[in-house]
This record gives sequence, C-alpha cells and structure tokens, in this order.
Amino acid sequence: MNWDAFDFIIAAVLIGGLVLGLWAIQKAIPQKNKRLLFFAIALLVFALVWAELAVGVFGSPWAGS
Repeated sequence: MNWDAFDFIIAAVLIGGLVLGLWAIQKAIPQKNKRLLFFAIALLVFALVWAELAVGVFGSPWAGS
C-alpha cells in the first residue's frame, strides 16, 4: 500500500464526522427506536463512503482503484 498523509487526513475526517454525527443524533433524538434507526443510517453511510474510497464499490471518480 502506498498511503500518504492525504489518506490519513481523509480517514480522520470520516471517523471524526461519524463520531460527531452519532453524538449529535444522541443529543437531538430522545426516542430510543428513532435514535437507533439514525445510528444505523449513519453507520451505513460511513461504511459505504469508506468502501467507495477504499476499493471503488460504485466506480465513482473518487474510487481508490
């Protein structure tokens, strides 16, 4: 793997954004069922973006392959 600083910056932004998003969801939504649904959606979006950047699941211009 030929990783550079940009790859680590992107990973930090993605993980930081996920953590902040989960924190905001926890603070904003008092109902447990709705909060879990939004947690699941946030995690799914994170995983899809991560996979796209890593291996190009959808073949976008940002794909890693």
